[in-house]
Amino acid sequence: MSAATAHAQWTTAPVSAPGVEYHLFQSAAAGTQVSYHIFLPPAYSAEPTRRFPVIYWLHGSGNPTAPIPQMTSFYASAMGQGRIPPAIVVFANGMNYSMWCDSKDGTVPMESVVLDDLIPHIDATYRTIAQRSGRILEGFSMGGAGTGRLGFRRPDLFAGISMLGDRKSTRLNSSHLVISYAV
Repeated sequence: MSAATAHAQWTTAPVSAPGVEYHLFQSAAAGTQVSYHIFLPPAYSAEPTRRFPVIYWLHGSGNPTAPIPQMTSFYASAMGQGRIPPAIVVFANGMNYSMWCDSKDGTVPMESVVLDDLIPHIDATYRTIAQRSGRILEGFSMGGAGTGRLGFRRPDLFAGISMLGDRKSTRLNSSHLVISYAV
């Protein structure tokens, strides 16, 4: 991927879904603005002093924004039914095919953007539980692979991970895979 192509993919178009906001932040690793979508649960505005856990959702390959409406609906329903606690959900922009890792040629520092720039930005901007116990990582397909990669590489940042639809997750012994929504 050329540097110009990578630069063009750091931002996506906004997605419209209930409770979802679109934002840009300045990434030192990417050297440009990077987009993300964020779902704030109804309790976020109703309880202005409360801090919330954060679920970082890593999308699969192809279209970074396609799953946002469906996943937002899923999380909102689970929170509304009390199956998971109210949480902030961050939909990171992993481009179409980043594999959620830093590219060898340096043009796409995806892992660095997420771990070194996005997480600190979210913690500084929103009322998060800004510690390991307040973060989980979940992803599907390419995002499932990224979840395993980032989650096992940096267990100091995440209380749990959920790898969905990833070939690697089927090869792991279930005793080594931590999936937790309780924080």
